[in-house]
Amino acid sequence: TPNKAELRMKLKSFFSNVYRDEYTVEIIDKRQIEPVGSKETFRICTVNNHDTYCEFHFRDNNDKLLVLLDMNGTLSEKDISGYIGYGYNVLTIKPFGMYQTAGKSQFFYDVQSMVTHCIFADSNDLVSIRTNEVLCCFDYIRNTRKINGRITVAGTGQGALVSLVSGLYEDRIDKIV
Repeated sequence: TPNKAELRMKLKSFFSNVYRDEYTVEIIDKRQIEPVGSKETFRICTVNNHDTYCEFHFRDNNDKLLVLLDMNGTLSEKDISGYIGYGYNVLTIKPFGMYQTAGKSQFFYDVQSMVTHCIFADSNDLVSIRTNEVLCCFDYIRNTRKINGRITVAGTGQGALVSLVSGLYEDRIDKIV
């Protein structure tokens, strides 16, 4: 039977288009939120021109990071506040082609069609594109904030699959829910 490392390598072979992409960051808003810490809103733009909209709720502690992949726009401020109340630093990721990033496209049709067009143009699959976006967000947070603890990633539907694939490439992810 294969060991854990062999299984990981075999699973990675299914997602050969996942890599740590180069990116730029645009800070949209930064503010202190009393009494819990701060909130930073930013956009990650990869070299393939995929924009990802993120909000990072940073508490004064540095030990727990919860990453929420908001693939369908159902996360509410109440949900996020609940996680912050449990002591988490919370990073919400809203993927390329949705929400604030949808308007940047030169294509004027629905989001799924636009994303499908980009997949064909990039010769890439959607899970790999989304995973690359998540890895860029992890790198940005790691480089700007001192998160010492492990990472928990949560997602439903496509977000759950992206969470699992991200776990193959990010060693600090210790829990996927």
